Amino acid sequence: VSVLYWRMVLADYDTEGVGVPSTWKREKNPVEVETQTPSFEEVPNEAQTVISLFLKEETNDRDIQTDDKPPGVPEPVQDEEVDCVALFPTAKGSEDNDKIAKFIDSVMPNVMQMLTANVHSFAFEGYNVSWDTERTTVDAAHTLTAPMYDDADLEVVSLSWNSTGSVVAGAYGRIDLVGWCRGSGYVCCWNITRKEITKPDVTIVHTSYITSIAFHPTNPSILMGGSYAGEVLVWDIASDVPLQVSSDLQSEDSHRDPVCKVLWLLDRTAKPTDLNRFIMTSASGDGRILFWSREPKQKSPHFDTPLAGYVLKPRAPVYGTARSDLESGFDARDEVGNRIGILGMAVMYSDAGLVGTKKVPATDSRFIIGTENGGVYRATVDIPKIKTQYTLKPLKVGTEAYPYEAHYGPVQSCSASPFERNLFLTASSDGTVKLRNVLESTMLTLEPSNSAEDYVYCAEFSPFRPCVLALGMKNSTLVLYDLEESSVKPLVVEAGDGQPVISLAFNHTDNTLLATGDGKGQLKIWQLPNNLTQLSKGEQKLLTTPASEDRKKKDCWFRMTGLVF
Repeated sequence: VSVLYWRMVLADYDTEGVGVPSTWKREKNPVEVETQTPSFEEVPNEAQTVISLFLKEETNDRDIQTDDKPPGVPEPVQDEEVDCVALFPTAKGSEDNDKIAKFIDSVMPNVMQMLTANVHSFAFEGYNVSWDTERTTVDAAHTLTAPMYDDADLEVVSLSWNSTGSVVAGAYGRIDLVGWCRGSGYVCCWNITRKEITKPDVTIVHTSYITSIAFHPTNPSILMGGSYAGEVLVWDIASDVPLQVSSDLQSEDSHRDPVCKVLWLLDRTAKPTDLNRFIMTSASGDGRILFWSREPKQKSPHFDTPLAGYVLKPRAPVYGTARSDLESGFDARDEVGNRIGILGMAVMYSDAGLVGTKKVPATDSRFIIGTENGGVYRATVDIPKIKTQYTLKPLKVGTEAYPYEAHYGPVQSCSASPFERNLFLTASSDGTVKLRNVLESTMLTLEPSNSAEDYVYCAEFSPFRPCVLALGMKNSTLVLYDLEESSVKPLVVEAGDGQPVISLAFNHTDNTLLATGDGKGQLKIWQLPNNLTQLSKGEQKLLTTPASEDRKKKDCWFRMTGLVF
């Protein structure tokens, strides 16, 4: 058998290209051709109106004015038939006007009937129209910092908005300082209407920590502050170099301890054009409440002596008396004649204290005082209309200073309701907030945290919702209560990045903005949801009239409103 074995060898070879002609494509022969539209004939011409508007003699002017109401024509009365022909007499020969008047006269009873029914209708009861963008959460709009002060480890201890609501100011200091203050304090102001906010627009440096600030009620550039050294300061932030005017520390009439609160109060006896229409008020840990006024032509860099001054005095001690038998705090344990340190102060709002449409506390309003031993007091002061010899008057507990139920810790903040003249709140380091009526005892106690160590550093009523209030907590949260809905389930927001929320302030112009300051030196601007900013129908009546039995069962909030008359 023969076997043939073939060996195949494969390799690459380069060959010339092979062209395959098309069987259907033919060669094209292009031809150049031109085209043009026929030319148009142009003929000049002119046009003119029949009457020239530029010829004065060819124009006529006419005046139009409604006729005065003839004497004896009756005024329209609601819920009564109105004779429209008699109410709107027409000129003789005007048939169109007669027809219109007869038509209005025919439909008037039905229209008035529907309008009257609409006034008494409850079809849209509880429905609130929202003209703004719907917001359901609390959002951080801005986080403002002062980087040059990070090394100083300062806290934002006080906040204030100016009268236009466009500038927010923050005071930098420390709340835990004991002894001498060897560091500098700062006040920073930001204009939040700018597109980009990278640094403060105004920075004020002071030799000691700033403890409290307050903008002027009507002048957006005037800012008052109090210092750790006991000074009362005034700056004009509109000038290139802020002007500082302070009380004289060398005077025995000034504060001896850190200033805890500064306020502007309206002097009702002054004329609207008076430069000293607003009185400066300061309270301090030395127990003093001082009232200041600077003369417009005064050349001295310091204030004169105060217009008036008061000091809070404890009552005589009753040793062996149980705390439950005392109306306020541990005052009986204080030595006779010792001063009680003030930490918080508020002034009740009054209907007469109006500047335009804005409510401003007045000098003759009732003062709410919170002390470092947990006491809460109400007092009324008398500021002389004419400057006289200055004397420091006592506010004795139990007589000049009416005591309320005390807290178990220092009272850190006081706030008066701008809607109800008898309602105020106090916040304490014992972790509670007490809502009170000046004529009653404590009506409602709020406990925003389960831990007694979570201090409440600040609390404030909303200027737009009577039942809304905000709290700043040691546990780094911002707590927002809507007492119309619930007093046990607040809205809690993480606001301090692990640091306590020490200060807060509502914007009195924009109802959606709230500012907070924390222990990290940050100032945050928050946008509030619609349900916390829009006044609901009948909400304000909850503070002035007793609640119905059905609504009392809804929430314990009505236990409080039922006591406010």
